[in-house]
Amino acid sequence: MSLTTRALRPGEIDGRDYHFLDAEEFARRREAGDLLEWVRVDGVFYGTTRAPLDEAVGAGRDLLLNVDIHGARKLRDAFGSAVVSVFVIAPNKAELEKRLRQRATESEERIRRRLARGNEEITAWREYDYLVVNADVGRAVADLQAVVRAERMRASRFGARTVPWEG
Repeated sequence: MSLTTRALRPGEIDGRDYHFLDAEEFARRREAGDLLEWVRVDGVFYGTTRAPLDEAVGAGRDLLLNVDIHGARKLRDAFGSAVVSVFVIAPNKAELEKRLRQRATESEERIRRRLARGNEEITAWREYDYLVVNADVGRAVADLQAVVRAERMRASRFGARTVPWEG
């Protein structure tokens, strides 16, 4: 479950896009150890709760999480080879800036900070298992689906189970 203290953007739904909390509730959950990872960006907190992840990984279910590079590192530390990481990027800096401006949800200063953070984070792409360039959303979704299909067929994921034709 992804949490944030930022305000909902137009079209977002609490519980679908994020669980939107006030800063006090976020701090309470963080202090209670409920969060696997969290980050503060421009005064806004984002985090991922631990319990649903533990449950899903234990049951072998697929999850899709949207985390920054620090969150991805925390996930790999916590779950090891169960984590398949995909670095999704805009095709170039100009397109990222265009998309941020078209949202019309952020100040000029926040856009500048996000672009600067993008310049820093791009250096971590080699830490990831896959790279998806989001030039076209349909193609990017198809690429992500291909990663999921391929990972579900990875022989090491079958462990001690027999393959279907054996039994």
